[in-house]
Amino acid sequence: MGIREITPIEVAQLAPRIVDHMARIRLDSGSLRPSSEESFKDSQLSRFRVGTPCNSKIFVTDELDQWLWIDDTLVEVNVQPPVEPWIDALAAVTGGKEILVRRFSNGDSHEFFDALNLREINHYLTAQVRLLGGLQEEGQEPLVRTDVFLRSMSAGELGEFADAICESWGRHRAVVDLKRSPEELRKDAEQTMRRTLYDGVSTPGHEVFAICTDTQVVGGIWAEIDGSNAKLWRLYIYRPYRGHSYSRGALIALGERLRSEGAKRVRTELLPTQDHIRDVFQSAGFTLTEKVAGASV
Repeated sequence: MGIREITPIEVAQLAPRIVDHMARIRLDSGSLRPSSEESFKDSQLSRFRVGTPCNSKIFVTDELDQWLWIDDTLVEVNVQPPVEPWIDALAAVTGGKEILVRRFSNGDSHEFFDALNLREINHYLTAQVRLLGGLQEEGQEPLVRTDVFLRSMSAGELGEFADAICESWGRHRAVVDLKRSPEELRKDAEQTMRRTLYDGVSTPGHEVFAICTDTQVVGGIWAEIDGSNAKLWRLYIYRPYRGHSYSRGALIALGERLRSEGAKRVRTELLPTQDHIRDVFQSAGFTLTEKVAGASV
């Protein structure tokens, strides 16, 4: 099988098929909302309006039925075995240096990805809010009930929560970012949090809750709501209270809050080292939609 760079005249013919494939694997994986499909396609097609996108290389077969699109990341891949020629093309562009890739849970080109050396960086999970916490149908009771409830976090409580989540994020991130120390990554997390929660617990569009039982505060949870979509930024159970299903109880309680705010879908980001909390999220209704990794050949 021969592969080559796409010619200018072929770009207009192939671009819609590339974009359709990009949308399909994201839809199938739950990474793209159906309501956003057309805007996603329009945005990607606009990159081809003057030919091959700037700073990109696209390799194809003569039949134009397989392709590999590379810029400073691996943008899009749709290839079948044998994958060695595609791996060689990637190596020629990158010079063997690591490149960022996104692998979708219901994507394809598995043999190609399996042939790469992947250093996982981020995991993204998504849940339908109406199913969060084990709800099967609207109005059905959750599978697990706990005494956990949420209340708005006070400004005085935010400092302890911020310190805990930033220290944890820096420590876990350092496992996959070997060039930086946990302290540097903790400071990055602090800057992101200050920039995002610019007015603390009163920042518009954000909800920061204390996770409570009848007798004590056991952790915190921070979410952002934008219409029908929500982002779960962080969930943290303080160390003395771990091992009592408080995380899952907090997700059930958050689901109730999000439903009352009209949210339909919630997304979160975890690190590859956070195996336990990922299991908790998946038990509460989240599904893994994509992984971001550094790839080398």
